[in-house]
Parts: sequence; structure tokens; C-alpha cells
Amino acid sequence: MGARQTGRLNARRDDRRDLVALVHDAAVRRILVGYDGSEGARRALDRAVDEARDSRGRIVVLSVANLPLSPDGPRHFGTLDDISAREGAALSPPPDVVAQLTEARNVLAAAGHDAELSWAAGEPAQAIVETAVRIRAEVIVLGEHHHGFLSSLSARTSRPRCSALPAAT
Repeated sequence: MGARQTGRLNARRDDRRDLVALVHDAAVRRILVGYDGSEGARRALDRAVDEARDSRGRIVVLSVANLPLSPDGPRHFGTLDDISAREGAALSPPPDVVAQLTEARNVLAAAGHDAELSWAAGEPAQAIVETAVRIRAEVIVLGEHHHGFLSSLSARTSRPRCSALPAAT
């Protein structure tokens, strides 16, 4: 077999591997957990672990710093000389969000899961929906104190196959 034929054969093998990896990635169930450190959120994390175990899913934990104003939006208040030196710099998570994500990571590590940890600033329901759309989540697991959000979720998301699960009580 000549060098050209060997090269084509290797290229086809690489293409097949890429296709298998793509199909595997698409087949992995993505589970989003809204986590705020509360008892309900801990139960939601446990429920997500069960879901991931049953479906070989990938868990993404989201903690949201509830801010009344969008940190990314334009500001129309103050004076021209009161701009911070940090203006335009990347936001870093507040200490309570770091603590929540660290706690979630430790719980998941003890259960044998390596989850993706994420945070957002803003209105929690909106951040959860935006993250679910971005990661193509199939399941969102929330603590039971978010029942009002669960009922409005289908109206907010463009992902009709995404279902919301309350934490086990």
C-alpha cells in the first residue's frame, strides 16, 4: 500500500473518530442544576446525581448572584468623573457564589461526578433559562422553593424538549 493510500485511510479513520465523538457528545444528556446553597438546592444536586447516574448525563451547576441591575448593561446615572478603574474589566464571582460552587463541587466529587461549574450575575430565572439554552440542557433540576419558576419555564425557553424537575422532598 502506497503512502497516499495510507494517508487517505488514516484520514478516513480520523473522520470516523471525529464523527463518533460528535455523536457521543450529542448523546450525552446535559443536566443543569440551579444551586444557591440552600437545603432545597442540596436536594436538587442529589437528584441531579441520580439523573446523571441513570442516563450517564453531564451535570452543569449554575449559581446566580441576584443583582438588581445588569452589570453588563449601560449605566445612566452618576457623574462623568465617578467611573471606576475596574470599568470594563471581567466580573469575578462574589465570595458567596464561590462558596456555593465549591460546596457543589465537593458534593459531586464525593459522588464520583466531575461537573462543570458556572455562575451568572442578574435575575436567577433568566440566567437559568439562558444557560439551559446555551448548554442545550435536557433537564433542569431546581430546589422546591422555585415552583413558580418551574411553572413558567416552558413559556420562557425555546427548548421544548427541556424538562424541569423539582428536587425530591
